[in-house]
Amino acid sequence: VLAEVTVRLDDWNMPDPDVVVWDPIDTVGAIPVERVKLLAEIAHTTLDTDLRIKRDLYAQSGISEYWVFDVDGSTMHMFDGPDGGRYRNHRIAAAGEICVSATISDLEIDTARLR
Repeated sequence: VLAEVTVRLDDWNMPDPDVVVWDPIDTVGAIPVERVKLLAEIAHTTLDTDLRIKRDLYAQSGISEYWVFDVDGSTMHMFDGPDGGRYRNHRIAAAGEICVSATISDLEIDTARLR
């Protein structure tokens, strides 16, 4: 797990998500998209961008799972199942709930600790 690193989606898109869960390899520079298991954003002023533009960009790039923690709404948005440039599944958990990854076994986040 890394924080505040660059991910190379393609030659034109290299975002800096807040959290990256990836399958590490020796690499210099941006993390290759094919190594990414889950991306997460912590949204305060960027919620609209994170839930629309970045969500679609990550789905189009085949990122298996994408989470957005809405600071103001105290909710976690969890997307998985990229298909045709969109995520098939969208779950929302309220702060205080345990968020369980749909694609990474044994990955759970207690959102009560994110308040």
